[in-house]
Amino acid sequence: MFSDRGGRYLQSLQRQAAHAHSHCQFLAERMRLLAGWIGAGDMGLWERAQHLRRFFEDVEEHYRRVARAAERPPPDDRRARRSQRRELQATVDEMRRKVDELDRMILGLEVEHRLQAGASGQHPPEADS
Repeated sequence: MFSDRGGRYLQSLQRQAAHAHSHCQFLAERMRLLAGWIGAGDMGLWERAQHLRRFFEDVEEHYRRVARAAERPPPDDRRARRSQRRELQATVDEMRRKVDELDRMILGLEVEHRLQAGASGQHPPEADS
């Protein structure tokens, strides 16, 4: 295994984190389309939206953590670099897991919204534009 004193692993992990963060921003935009429907919904719907908000905040914090680490030079000590790489890889993996979960939950909300809109004869928000 190479020593990677140049910090290539930091650049790679930062790219992976940036990709997950970008997808999270795309999901936040999809979520904004549902804001009016969620606000008019029952308490259970609002609680699910709050759960999603916490996931968005977690992904944002994970992204900042990886970005801050990538801005600094890698540690000189080989063990410290290995430890940092493992920690940051775990952070990026957690980001991906949360983004995947966000994707599934938002898709579920979109389907639920379409079903309710179809049952009441309303058009989904995209159909109005």
